[in-house]
Amino acid sequence: MTVWNFIEKVIDFRMNVTGDGEIEINDLNKSFFYRGHSDKSDLNNLKPEAFWDAVKKDNNNNNKEKDFYYKALANCPEDFENCNYHIEHLAKMHHYNIPTRLLSVERNPLIALYFMVDNEDNIEKQGEVIAFGKEKNDIKTIDSDSVELISTLATLDEEKRKKIYDFSFKWLGILGDIENIEDTEAIIEKCSDVLAKIVGGIDFKNPSELLLPAFLKSEKDKILDLVEDIIQEDSDAEDIREQVIQIVIRIFNKYKVVRQLGYEAGKKMFINLGDRIEPKTLLDSYFVQPKLDNDRILRQTGALIVCGLKKEYHENGDEKLDKAIEPAFEFKVGKEGDETNEEIKQENKKNKQIIKKQLEMLDINQASNYPEIDKVGQYLKSKKENDQENTPSAPVVLNNREDIKKALRQVKKFDEKDIEKVLDQLDKPGKNIDIEIGKNLAIEADKKNSTEFQGIVSYLKQLEILLEIQKLQQKSNENKVIYYRGHGDRQWFLDTSIARELSKNERLSEKDFYYNIITKCSDNFYNCQYHVDYLTQMQHYDIPTRLLDISKSPLVALWFAVQDEKIEDKDARVLIFLEEKDNIKNYESDAAELLASLATMTTEEQDRLRRYAIECTREKALTAELKREFNAHGVVKKLKHKSEQKMLNQNEVDPQDLLSNFFVQPKLDNNRIIRQSGAFIICGLDKHYESEIRKKQLMIDYNGEEKVVSFVINKDGRERIKKELEVLNINTSTIYPEIDRVAEWLRRNINKP
Repeated sequence: MTVWNFIEKVIDFRMNVTGDGEIEINDLNKSFFYRGHSDKSDLNNLKPEAFWDAVKKDNNNNNKEKDFYYKALANCPEDFENCNYHIEHLAKMHHYNIPTRLLSVERNPLIALYFMVDNEDNIEKQGEVIAFGKEKNDIKTIDSDSVELISTLATLDEEKRKKIYDFSFKWLGILGDIENIEDTEAIIEKCSDVLAKIVGGIDFKNPSELLLPAFLKSEKDKILDLVEDIIQEDSDAEDIREQVIQIVIRIFNKYKVVRQLGYEAGKKMFINLGDRIEPKTLLDSYFVQPKLDNDRILRQTGALIVCGLKKEYHENGDEKLDKAIEPAFEFKVGKEGDETNEEIKQENKKNKQIIKKQLEMLDINQASNYPEIDKVGQYLKSKKENDQENTPSAPVVLNNREDIKKALRQVKKFDEKDIEKVLDQLDKPGKNIDIEIGKNLAIEADKKNSTEFQGIVSYLKQLEILLEIQKLQQKSNENKVIYYRGHGDRQWFLDTSIARELSKNERLSEKDFYYNIITKCSDNFYNCQYHVDYLTQMQHYDIPTRLLDISKSPLVALWFAVQDEKIEDKDARVLIFLEEKDNIKNYESDAAELLASLATMTTEEQDRLRRYAIECTREKALTAELKREFNAHGVVKKLKHKSEQKMLNQNEVDPQDLLSNFFVQPKLDNNRIIRQSGAFIICGLDKHYESEIRKKQLMIDYNGEEKVVSFVINKDGRERIKKELEVLNINTSTIYPEIDRVAEWLRRNINKP
């Protein structure tokens, strides 16, 4: 079992082929959420932690949910300062693993798959990912009355919650008796019965003698009016039914515990919920889309299920009896059976380890899902240890079809047909190999000729095999980082945006763009410390810079390749780059800051710097004397001064650095970079920078020739691939978090999932 099998099943589940051959996403009025379970057999999988038997009761058999809630608020008040509603309190507590009545779900099925494999304690057990399809109108926001009422249950003790549960079921049963009838006479008869139940009996011949409990006296006139209506032969059955329903709801709200709940919920919402609480509201569970206002929810594409009293108290509440959270789709990973069977345990472990490694290839891991420093630290330490264990000690000669095929078979995770597909591509003549996706490929299925669309799954399967070949050849090993870049047109060059702008108008300069935008929009650069920070921010807003965007995610790069509808008649391309870890610069790098500081220089000054650097590096060895001579030039001193304005104690300028291009990992301090798994290449003064960058592309030794490999997306398949990416929650609104981009996406896709 692999990630690719999972993606294929999710896409098949969510999409279908129409009569005219078009591919459409199913259930346009639904949104889908996913949840991963590391142990499919665990009865607590669909039960919030606050409801677990091991958590729920203290030594005196008292429910602890209220204690968890108030102790968290009392001990860490500063962590809840920005919370306005009870649901926000619970979401924050859930974030830090405090037991609550919430369940986490994700909009991205791959994130749910990660959570399924992440639990090392259950790595030998069968796991599952389940999907929930919810009508869009049924998805709540954090300011929903229903959500706030359910969340407020956490503030009540066990006895009061149980009373509300009992009252809710009682009155819901009465309401159900009325609401589920269509026949007019039956409606009148049932309403009469309900009124009789409410007051303990009615003499319809003498209704004025109606005797009511004290707390129902305010309803006496309304009930008498209803009795009069029922007596009349031409009475409106629907109107009577609606009036009886409203009386039942008002009576339900007269219970002291229900009033208290409404009062507590209303305090947070600054409204009075009196007489408005329906029994069904308190029993049901709701899907909630929280504000994407913290890194963890953002990275996990997270949402919540807030669970009501039915989930808490209903017999077999851990079963799928709560229709609000009944799964629409299940994907099992591994074998079920005797948990002591060593063969089954080892197979389950192997499956999960393969999936975890494939998710790492998609930049889905502990560090990407948990932004907290302790979690990132654990991940980096673990990855370092794994890298040291997995680094091969000797090169492997592996450059012909049969040797490669034999080696790939030994890996035992690739299908034979996928291996053949990749090797057929490498057999093509020429140095540059374009692996085409986005088209239908003829296949033989059940002895019939058929076609199979080469979409996301084909892309990822072939990419994984290519990277495995690289690893086997030691062209790419654990000491390299893989980046991707999408081009909307396969013919595009690796041009920086500033180079394109300056080629259109020689009178423009990079310096003009740089200082003008900072002057006119200074507030946007308030938190920028280095020149490289300024360029990153400018690149963020599509201002021309010497940066090239790249991503650690092949799916994000694929989205960038197909997303532009203005060039949908063009074949697109995804480029793959590999860079040594030790060569990747960070935002504080002297070399990266020097190249960023070039933006402060005039075109004439940049030309002189280029000329001096080329002259200095012509010699075979860059001696200390040559370096001193280079640094003695006035324009070099000025560049050094410009970089030192932002970064103190800059070392001597290395002329080779000015002619180089560097892969840079920026700070993950804005939502766009986080969502795009973003990084960039900063380009130096060498006018042939493109050819130098292309030397970093994915290369395979094959039959004595170095073949440069990239993926080409057929223009006819662009739209379908974009829909497949949509199924994985990759679209304009998730790539670009700014309100203008999200608004544009909403206008165009409001009726889509």
